[in-house]
This record gives sequence, structure tokens and C-alpha cells, in this order.
Amino acid sequence: MEIPVRVRAHHAELAEAGLFGVCGNSGDTIRFDFDAEWDAYPDKTARIIIGSGAARSETEIPFQGDSCVLPAIRQTAVLAVGVEAGDIRTTTAARIPYAACITDIPAEEAQEQPDLYNMLLAELMHQPAQGICNGRYLVSRDGDFLATDAGDYLMTKE
Repeated sequence: MEIPVRVRAHHAELAEAGLFGVCGNSGDTIRFDFDAEWDAYPDKTARIIIGSGAARSETEIPFQGDSCVLPAIRQTAVLAVGVEAGDIRTTTAARIPYAACITDIPAEEAQEQPDLYNMLLAELMHQPAQGICNGRYLVSRDGDFLATDAGDYLMTKE
């Protein structure tokens, strides 16, 4: 993905409204549209500030020309980018919004599901006698099915 940033009179801003990056991708670039003042500076440094909650990190990326390759951005909603060159030539920070990628979303730990058959069987074994089937339940040797002593089929484990 190429993110265009316009630089005019030391002011950097995202060139297209509504544009945003997606976290977790490598190889994204920022293409700067510099005004003529920057023509005298072939060597530049992009300063990237990545904010994630209370933490923030800063990365400097030396480049020539008008574009630089970003590191993979992870778990952040916005990054700020500015450029510096020569003898104290610098810009404001352009803010670039970022959307979380699927690998940034923390998964909840899967809870083991209870064995419903064994729960029902245990519950039935501790119930008082029922008039409908005289309270007698038959369970196969392997615990595969449950039936009444009259032969009424109640449930099977599948």
C-alpha cells in the first residue's frame, strides 16, 4: 500500500482524506509530495512515531528521493510521520490512521465445553424415582445409551 503525504511550507498532511493503513502488513510505503524547498536535500530521514495506548515508539528511516518503506505497524490506531533533512530542516507530523488487522485482535481462550451427555446422566442418576418409568434407568456397559427398564429410549451419546 502506498500512503501519500503532502509537504508544503514545512507542513505535512495526509494527501487524501479518508485514507488509512492496515496494521500487520510489511512493505507499505509513504510517498511524499515535497514542495520545491526540499529539492536541495536528496538525503532525508522520515521519523515515525507509533502510539499504542500509553506506550509509544519512534523509528527513523533514512531515504533518498520521495518515498520510504515503513516497518510493519502493529496494534496501533494512528501513527505520526514527519521528515527532517540538512541543517535543521523539518516538518510537522502528518497523522495517519490505522485499522487493526485480524492478527492484532486478541483471541479469547477457548473454554472446553462440558460433556452434556455425562452431565445429564449424572443428574438422572441422582433424581428420585419417577412415576412414568418407575425410576429405573438402564445404561449400556460403555455408557453409549440410556433407557428405562420398560425399554423406553431416553438418549444416546453421539
